[in-house]
Amino acid sequence: MNEEKNILLSQGYDEEEGCLIGTDEGLKNLIISCQTALEKGDCRTEDLGDFYGIVKVKEDYFDTGESNLKILTRVFMIPIAILSVLVVFFIGATTVFKWIFN
Repeated sequence: MNEEKNILLSQGYDEEEGCLIGTDEGLKNLIISCQTALEKGDCRTEDLGDFYGIVKVKEDYFDTGESNLKILTRVFMIPIAILSVLVVFFIGATTVFKWIFN
């Protein structure tokens, strides 16, 4: 159906990577669909090329709940702290072992 009307809308590749690309008619349909989604919450249509709809989500939809600093702490700092404690324990244990058996 989209090829018959020459209404195209797609995601960009190469130089347009990260962009929506489309013909005049495809971009006009995108505007109309966005307005409908803003009013009604969503818009499902066949006139959006590679896409089949637009959905309005709540503001916290993209919030992961954790900052990058918290993730960094959990992934790197905690294992480093545990490893440091183990190294100090090992050094202390070997020192005590040397005192006892020397």
